[in-house]
Amino acid sequence: MNILRNLLKTNANRNVFALKAIEKRNHYNDVNNKEYLPFEKKKYERRHGYTPHYHTKGLLPRVKDDSVLPLCSIPQRKKPDPWNKREAIFGQNDYIDILGDGEIKPHMILKNVPFWLRGFRGNEMKTLQRKVAIFRHFRWLRPQKLRCFNRSRFYAIFSRNYNKLVRDDVEHFVKTLGENSVKTDDLDSYNEDWLSVHKGRSSLVLFPKSTLDVSRILSYCSTRELPLVVQGGKTSLVAGSVPISDEIILCMSKMNKIESFDDTSGILQCQSGCILQNLEEFVGQHQYIMPYDLGAKGSCQIGGNVATNAAGLRFIRYGSLHQNVLGLEVVGANGTVLNLMSSMRKDNTGYDLKQLFIGSEGTLGVITKVIILCPPKPQYKVVMLLSLNSFKCLLSILKEAKSKLGEFISAFEMIDFESMNVVVDNLKLTPPFEANIYALIELSANDSNLLEAQLTNFVEEGIADGIIKDGTYSSDIHVMNKLWALREGIPEALLKDGYCYKYDVSLPLNHYYELVELMREKLRSTKAVRVCSFGHVGDFNLHFNVTSKQFEPDVLRLIEPQIYEWISDRGGSISAEHGLGQRKNNYIHLSKSREAIEIMFSLKKLFDPKLILNPGKMLPDWKKA
Repeated sequence: MNILRNLLKTNANRNVFALKAIEKRNHYNDVNNKEYLPFEKKKYERRHGYTPHYHTKGLLPRVKDDSVLPLCSIPQRKKPDPWNKREAIFGQNDYIDILGDGEIKPHMILKNVPFWLRGFRGNEMKTLQRKVAIFRHFRWLRPQKLRCFNRSRFYAIFSRNYNKLVRDDVEHFVKTLGENSVKTDDLDSYNEDWLSVHKGRSSLVLFPKSTLDVSRILSYCSTRELPLVVQGGKTSLVAGSVPISDEIILCMSKMNKIESFDDTSGILQCQSGCILQNLEEFVGQHQYIMPYDLGAKGSCQIGGNVATNAAGLRFIRYGSLHQNVLGLEVVGANGTVLNLMSSMRKDNTGYDLKQLFIGSEGTLGVITKVIILCPPKPQYKVVMLLSLNSFKCLLSILKEAKSKLGEFISAFEMIDFESMNVVVDNLKLTPPFEANIYALIELSANDSNLLEAQLTNFVEEGIADGIIKDGTYSSDIHVMNKLWALREGIPEALLKDGYCYKYDVSLPLNHYYELVELMREKLRSTKAVRVCSFGHVGDFNLHFNVTSKQFEPDVLRLIEPQIYEWISDRGGSISAEHGLGQRKNNYIHLSKSREAIEIMFSLKKLFDPKLILNPGKMLPDWKKA
């Protein structure tokens, strides 16, 4: 009975609550003229003046006239093919660390493979592809990853156009050149550039000894469509002589014969593998000098110097290689030997074709012989080191030196205090005095009395005007070598700091040192150890350097590509004497017009239609793609 009584009481309460809900609903209907269900809470919705064109009554969205919105048909599911290549190799490395602790990853076992071919994390590749489609000059977005992406894209697009090196190819070269001219093991030193930054994975190095050997190699490579890269002393700062992928390396070191020298005219004929210092010593025995001098003269080769149009220390007096190279012998991409070996200083018959190969970085042909004009060796030489307060004082000294000592100047170098400090810290060399800016000047003449008199007047006037703070000069060979060691030891000393970011550029003199001051301030709060510069101020060439204990992406991101754009905006050149290689090729548009680049590609296709010579160097990848 108690259970029945409680049940009736509960039903009565429910009826009372239902009646109250109905009355409440009717009250709202009378006030707002709207229908509300008891369970709806539309009175709490806030639309803020916005009324949607559909409401959610029912299971599907409907418009106000209660008609169903049109829906697209669901596409039919395509059954994946489990036998395609992508599905077949998926998960093939999952067993690598099956019994370990998960620390070993598949990419760790990829030996002799560049880091930029080891894949991307997650959807980074797709992200980069979208950015490339939107931004043409996209390096500022993510410089390091985009650099890897550029190489991966280049490899993916162009490696399929070339044939892979097989055992039969190696056997052919052994039969043609001999076993001593073919190397297939211990190739790390040939695959790595001078800065140990760029590493290729070539499996074959060839050492030709004559023009005929080079012709046979190129003829075979053209027929088989095998890419190759020409390598000399490997002193390039832009990785122009090391492979990007697995190209054949054509090392010219065994083509090192001096063929002839004319004592009367000073004309030297030699093979392209001759080391610059050996040539300097040879012509010195005949009282001549080479028209250019480089800090890497102990290892660089004349063929590579010509291919990159290297300038060096004596440019201010003797000019560029375009002026001093009289003739070349070049082997084309199909093995054809192009004889341009005229030793005449005046030869006005047709196009001067040799000028195309000077500075071409091995992309048009392989230089095998060089004819170069050597100036007579001066009888008297003086090296002078000056202490200056500012770069403005250096410009004043340069102007006065050109005016009063112009016919004697062989070199005019600038060294800032940070560059001198790195020599002191890392090489333990000691400069004779301290300065904010150093000027290192080499003067040469045949009349020592005339040079001494004008030099003395020049120094005295500089001190009287307050431009020269301190200085020293000497004609003694040992003292001159010590003064030059302060300048030539800078590149070696910088590498001992750890990682070095090197930039070889040209700038108008009014913006020359402004770049250094700007970057020094910009990198002040980073992990950069030092920001310094030195250079051939006489020909506007600046060597800008930043060092850190190890590679720092944040430092690189603050330097590139902003430094190239800054230089371009001020009418400078992003490469002064080291070429473009594979580091700067995608920035060529900052120094050359689009029309000029189009002509360069036309020349490339004309001389090398199969693109086997030094692929991925000098010319931008995006245009090739």
